[in-house]
Amino acid sequence: MEKNDVELKVNELLSKKIIEKHKLGRTQVPVVWVENKNISEAALLLSQDPTLELDMLDHLSAMEADGAVVLSYFLASKKRRKIDLVVRSSILLKNDGEKTVDAQSVSSVWQVAAGFENEIAELFGLNFVGALREQPAFFSYGIRGFPLRKKFKNEHTTTFFEEKKGDA
Repeated sequence: MEKNDVELKVNELLSKKIIEKHKLGRTQVPVVWVENKNISEAALLLSQDPTLELDMLDHLSAMEADGAVVLSYFLASKKRRKIDLVVRSSILLKNDGEKTVDAQSVSSVWQVAAGFENEIAELFGLNFVGALREQPAFFSYGIRGFPLRKKFKNEHTTTFFEEKKGDA
């Protein structure tokens, strides 16, 4: 499927859900912004469309910008093996930087998202509503707060390796 065809089909499927459209950097990969409250529905529509064949979440990245966490979902077709579309969504953070914020999960559509969401949840303080599974924290060595938030202050003095050395 050609890039223009992907864009036309995505516009058709998500017509009332798209906030903004552009290209990814210098590539021709289309990027669409969708409100986070609509991300699960958008994911389902995109994954089930037989012409798009966006049956694979290649990866999910997160970053903080302007007081929000921006999630970027890189979607591909297993058959074509290349990124065909990026869907972005953002979640406003609360002012104090210490509270978790709700975000919609896409793990019911793409199960691989569960691992990405678990890591992002811990590092950025997002609570993925509707997630298939929750993993125990893997960065919880006495760290308070969310390490990848810009307002994070590291008051933790020992490291995992120092704790393990002391256990030996």
